[in-house]
Amino acid sequence: TADSLNFVAAELQLSEGKKDQALQGFLGCLKQFPEGRYHIAATWYAGELYREAKDLKNAIPFYETLVEKAPNKHAEAAMVQAARFYYFEVKDYAEAISYYEDLAEYATSQENRLEAMRGIVRCQYYSGQYDAASRYATDLLLQRGIGTDDRIFANLVLGKQAGLSGNCTEAIRYFKEVDKLSKAETGAEARYGIAECLFKQNQLEDAENAAFETIKKSGSYVLWVTKSYLLLGDIYHRQKDYFNAKATYRSVFENATIPELKKEAEDKLALVEKEEKEQSKISQ
Repeated sequence: TADSLNFVAAELQLSEGKKDQALQGFLGCLKQFPEGRYHIAATWYAGELYREAKDLKNAIPFYETLVEKAPNKHAEAAMVQAARFYYFEVKDYAEAISYYEDLAEYATSQENRLEAMRGIVRCQYYSGQYDAASRYATDLLLQRGIGTDDRIFANLVLGKQAGLSGNCTEAIRYFKEVDKLSKAETGAEARYGIAECLFKQNQLEDAENAAFETIKKSGSYVLWVTKSYLLLGDIYHRQKDYFNAKATYRSVFENATIPELKKEAEDKLALVEKEEKEQSKISQ
């Protein structure tokens, strides 16, 4: 039949390394025979050829078609590619979660099952869905074959959720595990998490030491260093040490490169100055 002849011709071109001609052949098959016998295979080849050419924008619709028509021979691999595209390239975490959830359902290998779980955990975390992320993080830690990165991120998620739930003792335990395993930004975030939890527990001396430890060990991670300086200001403020609180907030305000943290420092500096003036009036 015409569709089989066209498809076989495109496959032959592909086997000979004529990728551009092969792509046009597969696209022709899909246009001429949109529901033909070779629709699934031609869709897969088209997506892969676009991806190999680093044209992910044109590749994605073909992968999405394969996912929509699941189950089929290429659906699982298409889910992997679509999920990675929305996670890594577009950073559309809601869309990525959708494909990772499909992958979790259809995965036939432990490798893909793990990729789906770690993808869901990360997308939920970066979307602020800490409670949902913590449930997947707990499951991820129970899986065989997980690596150090999985352990680091799962513990970070569980620490964050525990802290938000008010369980600072448990949060510190998770954060310490991250600090032990990670020299990357996750380690810096965990060290800050420990200092913040100690502050919440009103263990101010320990919180101060932990904040300085974060600054010392996390010099290249500006976000967590800046937040640690802000936390130091908060510690001094709680101790009614207005001199050091003002100096710390002013330093952050003058030197911070992250607009939100610069504004936070400005607001806190104004608050401390106002409070100090009120205290001086009372003591007069």
